[in-house]
Amino acid sequence: MKAIKFFIVALLVAPLAFTACKKSGPAEAVVTVIDSTGKRISGAIVVLRQDSVTNPTNNVQASVNQQQTTDAAGQAFFTFKPEAVFKC
Repeated sequence: MKAIKFFIVALLVAPLAFTACKKSGPAEAVVTVIDSTGKRISGAIVVLRQDSVTNPTNNVQASVNQQQTTDAAGQAFFTFKPEAVFKC
């Protein structure tokens, strides 16, 4: 379970390292859940969550809290409003 949480957090943090400007349109995240043998897990509950965080640039409070169940391919799909962290 800790490995799955780490994987989800890594997926959420990685795009921030490569994004510097506010984007238009919704952000999308696809999470694939696998077991220790690499088999995809269907029916797993995946929570995409970012606790309320205030953007230091514009003082906008961001909050994401969504839950999905993985499909037959072991994937959960999320769409949410992106927040810009850096000035352009």
